Amino acid sequence: MKNFLIAFFGVLPLVSIAQTAAEYNERAINHMYAKEYTQAIENFSKVIELNPKDSIAYFDRGMAKEYNNDLQGAIEDYTLQLTIDPNMVDCYYLRALLERRLNQLKKAEKDFLKTIELEEDNADAHFYLSQMYVAKKKHKLALQHINSAIIFNPEVADYYVLRIEIEKKLKMDEAVKEDVILLEGIKKSAN
Repeated sequence: MKNFLIAFFGVLPLVSIAQTAAEYNERAINHMYAKEYTQAIENFSKVIELNPKDSIAYFDRGMAKEYNNDLQGAIEDYTLQLTIDPNMVDCYYLRALLERRLNQLKKAEKDFLKTIELEEDNADAHFYLSQMYVAKKKHKLALQHINSAIIFNPEVADYYVLRIEIEKKLKMDEAVKEDVILLEGIKKSAN
């Protein structure tokens, strides 16, 4: 009986230490708020170990890796997330931003286009695509995307600055004058 009690009570601490995916997830989120990204990554990894199909855990761990400056690791987690839920628009968008930062421009372009396919009114995706097309000297395509960005979010001064740059390259002098006036109005209303 003594051996039984020792064995029984010896197991209790192990049972109380065991965590559920929800508990690891809560712990990970608390670490994220505290900007303790390494600990957040460890806890999101535990969630994934317990539930490998939890697409949000891959997404969240990707964000923690991004904040921890592991950009390639974040891209890998966003990619894993998309294998589970291929329609999560935020994942394409965030992955595109990181690919752009890592100079993986073809991949970034593809992900920005997918973002727009899933969420046409994503003004920032249009803006970043426009910047990329300016760099490629595809000014007409750049103008299409910056026009979309402005339609979906007409209060962002940077969008007008880029459109003015594109219009100058396309020698659209009247459009430049109009946008300069619009830009001044936006800057005044921001103050």
